[in-house]
Amino acid sequence: MPPPPPPPTCHLSRLPRELRLQIYHLLLPDQPIPADGRPAGRLGSSLRRDGAPTSAAVLRLNRAYHAEALPVLYSRAPLHVHLSRAGARMLCGHVHVAVAGRARDARIAESALPHVRRMDVRVTAALQPRRVALEAAVAQAALFAALVAERARALRELRVAVEWVNGGAVGGGELAFPTVEMARRVVAPFVEVGRRWRAGGERREVVVVVVGRLGRPRWGVGGKKEAGVVVEEEGFEEVKNELRSAFLEELEEGEQQGEDRGVVMEVVCN
Repeated sequence: MPPPPPPPTCHLSRLPRELRLQIYHLLLPDQPIPADGRPAGRLGSSLRRDGAPTSAAVLRLNRAYHAEALPVLYSRAPLHVHLSRAGARMLCGHVHVAVAGRARDARIAESALPHVRRMDVRVTAALQPRRVALEAAVAQAALFAALVAERARALRELRVAVEWVNGGAVGGGELAFPTVEMARRVVAPFVEVGRRWRAGGERREVVVVVVGRLGRPRWGVGGKKEAGVVVEEEGFEEVKNELRSAFLEELEEGEQQGEDRGVVMEVVCN
């Protein structure tokens, strides 16, 4: 039997690398990619800001093109991560980080995190039951922040938002409010990542810590009705202002002591 014919040469191989990179930028998404591959919003909407159609087929041509195009993809599309008691969900895949420290499907994080330039992390912290809910959020934040510090070498922009929920306020029970100390504990692991970058002299363009989403909480069955929400949100406004002042004072002190080495940290309470 005659040997099989050699595979046809891909046209991309005939182009200079600079031109191939431009093609990757035109083909690949620059918006968050849902885990199911379907863009959010109306059916058929694009994963690009300019509305142009996208194609990731170039990633499947061979390993060389995959390795060349992957950094382009993750430098443009932000990686959205949701941390809750159920684990950590990534819009570019799924990874479960258990509170006990066991990790499943970590291969997804290993392939994505080294190339990510922009990351948005949302931490859902339940306020009730107080003894276990907050500890779960703190543990999840610490585990994922350690993963970011170890593997997200190309990361340039990190945003962290804390969503406070009163899911345990059932039967008409009193609603709990977050305190500045509670918020500090949740975001502390991510702030520490930024401090490590500063101490190591690593050039990071922007590290943004967003502490917010303290506004309208979600109620459990039997919780307080909508009529009481406006009054309760006044307390949230006080917490937000106190949080902003406390974190900005810390950042200003660090800058005065010469800690800033190419990293900008901001605090936004929305």
